[in-house]
Amino acid sequence: MFQKPFRIKSCNVMKGSERKRWKVLLLDHFPAMSPDDLNELLPSKGDVSAIKLHAHCGASVTVVTLSKNPMLFELDGAVYPTVYALWKKPDMLQSLTTHPQVFSKLKGGADLMLPGVVLRNGSQYGRTSFGNLAKGDPCAVDLTDNRAAVAVGKTALSSTEMYESGKRGKGVLVLHTYEDHLWQMGEATPIPDLGPPFPTGDDVQEGDQVWANDNDSNAGVASEDRVQPEVSLQDSQTVECKSNLESMDELLYYCFIKALKTSARNVDYPILVSTFYGTHLLPGVPAGHVLDLKKTSYKKFGQFLKFVREMGLIDVKQLTKGVESIVSVCVDHPEMRRFKVVEEDVGYGGEPEGGGRRPYEPPQIEELYLVSAHTATFFKLFGYGKSSPLSGPQVRQCLTKYVKDNGLNRDSIVTLDPMLTDLLLSKQEAYSVSNMNWEEMTLRCLNKMNPGYRITFAGTKPIVRRGNLESIELSVARRASNKKVTLVHNLEVFGIDPSEFAHAIQVGVAASTSISNTPNCKAGLQVLVQGNQVAFMSKILLDDYRIPQKYIKGLELAPKKKKH
Repeated sequence: MFQKPFRIKSCNVMKGSERKRWKVLLLDHFPAMSPDDLNELLPSKGDVSAIKLHAHCGASVTVVTLSKNPMLFELDGAVYPTVYALWKKPDMLQSLTTHPQVFSKLKGGADLMLPGVVLRNGSQYGRTSFGNLAKGDPCAVDLTDNRAAVAVGKTALSSTEMYESGKRGKGVLVLHTYEDHLWQMGEATPIPDLGPPFPTGDDVQEGDQVWANDNDSNAGVASEDRVQPEVSLQDSQTVECKSNLESMDELLYYCFIKALKTSARNVDYPILVSTFYGTHLLPGVPAGHVLDLKKTSYKKFGQFLKFVREMGLIDVKQLTKGVESIVSVCVDHPEMRRFKVVEEDVGYGGEPEGGGRRPYEPPQIEELYLVSAHTATFFKLFGYGKSSPLSGPQVRQCLTKYVKDNGLNRDSIVTLDPMLTDLLLSKQEAYSVSNMNWEEMTLRCLNKMNPGYRITFAGTKPIVRRGNLESIELSVARRASNKKVTLVHNLEVFGIDPSEFAHAIQVGVAASTSISNTPNCKAGLQVLVQGNQVAFMSKILLDDYRIPQKYIKGLELAPKKKKH
């Protein structure tokens, strides 16, 4: 994209609100970045500019520079770091490694072909050979003798598709390289020596093919029809020896397939993802191993499920809003047929002994306030757009900063300027109210915003939703022969498996239970228990499942204790 000169449309020093917007964009695209990483790329005080330009291909690009060096560029809504940024933060992007001979082709406008990718796990060709990438994800390219990035682009295939292609076809659609015109816009510093990405002696195989696909010339073009050496899956795809469990990614994959083949073999699907993870996957971790999701390339269990779903192993759907369930398993998949259990003893790997099931972990719930159309003008001053989620303290922080920056506070009273008047007052009040105390001002602002919430289950990515979180509903009804029954709804919202909950109630009160779809076209399942069991259910929900009382409706329906 930047191999040829481009035309600059505008260049402006970036304001504080614009820097905040870019930091939000960076966090959306690269959630693993820390506040220090963000401040290093976009410092609050520094020479940061936004440059809009037209590339020779006709694309409009926004480039962010720091001290004249381009650090980021935005293309078609996606944000990419430049080689300057990746030299500062090498782990910002997943990277594919190639030979130095290929780089000369990449500089000329070539895309990186999969035959030219050097596998990080040596001669073994496995499902983790190409990392954990979705199609179109930003990706860096480095060399076998230096992990400093020499090119940036987006993936032409997902990691799964790269693996299934037999290492054929395009791997990375290159957008920017070292020594192109975007690099020349900066100080034109040479590539720093960050050391090899992995031990080259073990990973560069004799006879590795070095090809690239050049869009402008046929020199060095990899032929799609060229016969590739057969890849034996016997060693890399089966999990028949414990040496294959050294990688955290392979350990996670091993435990997942093992759970499907053993403890979850006779499960009635659908099953909650959180229940599957805690009840079936974790107990299958081999003794002597510790499974840590944060040390995998997926970081979150949801990303791993996306990977195995692309492989065709499972199907995952949201049967209840915001809560994912595994709805089916392909038992005839080659990976399922090939799998063999390698150890007899199972355990959590680091969990206390004596437990065959991971304790339920209640989700973390945070009430949020979403920027509404009415409040959008005010919060735009702080880099927040419409529907941006904010916590209560963040809202108060914005109000406090605005009041103090404009000198509107007198002790505990705030003078309302036109901006605050439009934000807080109705049309009738605008002519009669000129000041307000801090507490009322904050409360009014919160009431003008839309409700929302953030819910985070153990090992999964936080979910932000508009509206109020649905509560667990307890109700008492009468059925045939005027007998009372207790109904429970919305257990799945909090990651509670209705089957396990019904079993706990059945054992605890010695009453029959049943599970059925919620009537009136409402998604989810309902649990029915004979008799008025609200008292026992409330004890289970509050003490065992640790659900906050404000998220449980119907506690007052418990039968009152008789006076003696």
